[in-house]
Amino acid sequence: MKNKIFQKQSVTLKIFWIILLLVLPLNIISILTSLELFNRYAQQIQLSMKNITDVYMNTIDFHTEKADLYLYELLNNDLECTILKSPYSSDFEYENAKYRCHNTLSDQMEREEIISGYFLVAGGKHTDCILALKSDLTDSESLQIYINNSRNCDNKWHLASINGQNLLIRLASEKNFYYGAIVNLDSVQAEMKHQGRYDSQTIFFSENTPNTDKEHILASSVSSRMDVVLSMEVSQKECYRGLPYLNQIFIAVAFLFVIAVPLIYIYMRRLVIQPLNELNKGFHEIKTGNRTYTILKSASTPEFQEAYHCFNEMVTGMENLRIDNMEKELEKNKLELDNLKLQIRPHFLLNTFNLMYYLLKAPDGVNAARKLILYLSDYFRYLFRNDHDVELFDKELALIQGYVEVTQIRYPDGLSIIYDIDPEIRLVRVPPLLIHNFIENVVKHALSAGKCIHIVLAAHYENGWVTFEISDDGNGMPAEFVEKINHRSWTETDQEHLGIRNSIRRIEYIYGKSASVTVESELGEGTTFTISIPYELEGI
Repeated sequence: MKNKIFQKQSVTLKIFWIILLLVLPLNIISILTSLELFNRYAQQIQLSMKNITDVYMNTIDFHTEKADLYLYELLNNDLECTILKSPYSSDFEYENAKYRCHNTLSDQMEREEIISGYFLVAGGKHTDCILALKSDLTDSESLQIYINNSRNCDNKWHLASINGQNLLIRLASEKNFYYGAIVNLDSVQAEMKHQGRYDSQTIFFSENTPNTDKEHILASSVSSRMDVVLSMEVSQKECYRGLPYLNQIFIAVAFLFVIAVPLIYIYMRRLVIQPLNELNKGFHEIKTGNRTYTILKSASTPEFQEAYHCFNEMVTGMENLRIDNMEKELEKNKLELDNLKLQIRPHFLLNTFNLMYYLLKAPDGVNAARKLILYLSDYFRYLFRNDHDVELFDKELALIQGYVEVTQIRYPDGLSIIYDIDPEIRLVRVPPLLIHNFIENVVKHALSAGKCIHIVLAAHYENGWVTFEISDDGNGMPAEFVEKINHRSWTETDQEHLGIRNSIRRIEYIYGKSASVTVESELGEGTTFTISIPYELEGI
C-alpha cells in the first residue's frame, strides 16, 4: 500500500524526498552541534559578564556600607555635627561648625573610590545643605533642590536620575537633621564599558531584574543590601564573532549542509522538473484550445530537447490535420448552403412567373409586367453577382421594397408595409434573401383578396446585437407550427414552412447557436418573427 502511494506521488515530491533523506541526517547532526556550540559559547560569555557585574556590585555594596558606617560615626561622635543638630547653637557656632563639617566631608571624599558625594542638612532654624562632591558631580544646584524637596528618609539607597545623571542616593534623617551619600552610577558604567570587550554592550542599573530578547545575552547581579540590580547586555551577533576560526568554519559547514537541500532541489528542478512542467503546459494549452502552441524554450539536457522537438512536430501535424478537416467541413457547409439557396429560389420564381402570367392576361397589365420584369432583372443580378455568404442589408432592403411594389400590382389594396429601421442597420451584412424570404412568406400565407394586410419591418442595433422583427396582422399560424419553429422540432419529411426552416438553418450555420429565431402567432391575430444575430459595428 505504501509503495502504491509513493508511486502516485509527483516527480517533484519524489525528488524532494530523496534529497531530504540523503542530506537530512547530516543536517540534523550539524544543526544540533552548532546549536550546542552556540549555547556553550553564550554561557561562557554570560558567565564572564556575570563575574564582572558581581565584582562591581560587590564593590558598590562594600563602599556604600562603608559610607553608612562613616556617616553613623560622624553624626554620633563628631562635635561639629552635634552643634549643627542642636537648635540652641548660636549663629557663630553654627557657621563655624558648618565650615568644619564641610572640610571633614571634603577630606573624606579624597579617600573615597566609589562614593561621589556626602551631604548634611541642618535642622532647626538653619536649613543649609552642606555638600562635598567629586568633580564628576557638577550640578550641585540640582542636587540641593532634589535633597531639599525629597523627604523619603527610609535610610535606604535608591536609584535617582537628576538632570540626566544616574545616581544612587541614600537620604537619612535624625529628627530634623538630614544626611546622606551619593554614588555617580554613570562613572561606574563608563569604567565598566571601558574595560569591556564589546561595542554593543549596555550597562544599566534597575530596581528589578530585567528581561531580554533572543538577540542579546544578559547578565545581572543583585545587591545584597539594596534594591538595586546591575545588568550588562551585549548583542549575540557581536559575541559570536569572537568564536575561534575552527569553530566558525564548522558552523559555516553546518549551514552549508542546511543550504544544500534547496540548492540540490533547485538544480534537480531545473534539470528534470521544469522540462516536464513545460511539456505538461504544452498539453494543457492544446487541451484548452491553443492548438498552435509550441515550446520555444531550450532544455538543459538533449533528452528533453528531443522531447520538445517531438512535441512541436506533433502539434504541427495535428494543426495541419485540423485545417484539412476544417476545409472539408467548410466545403460541406458551403454545398449545403448552396443547396438551401436553390431550395429557396425556385419557390420565389414560381410565384413571380404566376404573377407575370396574370399581368399579361390583364388588359392594362403590360406596364405592370414591364415593371415586374425590371424587378426580376434586379433580383437575378443581385442573386448571381453575389458570391458571398453575407451582403449589405441596404441592398437586401432595396430588393424587398421592389418586391412589395410588384406585389401591390397584383393586390393594389391588399398590402401595406411600414419600415422602422435604424440608420446603422444599412451597414449590417446578412445572408442574401434572408429577410426577403420572411416578407415573401407573409405574402404567400397571409395575403388574400378583399383584405388589406399590414406588415411592419423593424431593424434595430443595440449592444452588439442586430434584431429584425417582421410582423403582420394576417391569419396567424396554428400553435403546433409555432411550437415546431421555436423548438426546431420538425422532421426532415415535414413540408410546412420549408422556406422559413431553411432560413433558420442558414442563420445557425453562419452565426452559430448564439443567434436566435423565434415566432409569436395567434390564429386570426397575426404573426411576428424575431431574428437576433450577434454583430459588431465599427465606431458604435
